[in-house]
Amino acid sequence: MPQIRAAQPRRARAGFETLAAQLRDQPAFQSHRMGVEVGPGLLDLAGGNLARAETRLLAALAVPQLLYGFVYAAAQHGLARIAALRGDVGAARARLAHTLEYSASRRLLPEYVRTAIEVARIERDFGTPARALPLLASAAELAEAAGFGPLAAAARALLARLRA
Repeated sequence: MPQIRAAQPRRARAGFETLAAQLRDQPAFQSHRMGVEVGPGLLDLAGGNLARAETRLLAALAVPQLLYGFVYAAAQHGLARIAALRGDVGAARARLAHTLEYSASRRLLPEYVRTAIEVARIERDFGTPARALPLLASAAELAEAAGFGPLAAAARALLARLRA
């Protein structure tokens, strides 16, 4: 999950509210409207309001075919983090395994790499970090080969921290 700086949540929430208002009466933009729900859900998660975050993320996932792949993956990452925070690391792992498969089957390499990074973060924070090392190393190599330098760098940086 991306880190949200202290000054950003209010500005981000206002931006999401503005987008939601602009899209409210635009039937052609249903995918965008559903996607806008994920942002505030992730902000709620970052702010510690797990119940509201879960409600928003599940609402966005209610019609998954309306979501863009990156939005779907972000919602799944948030729900996995919520499960782990509630002590259900098994559910978090299952949700992330599903998201890896989803990303791979749709050839969404950035989402696959971001999910591998989230797997490693969940394992670092709640589980067994060593179990994520091969996946994270592979994801870093894939990102590098595809020319996704910043994603590869993020994966490699986390890999280095977990190996230390």
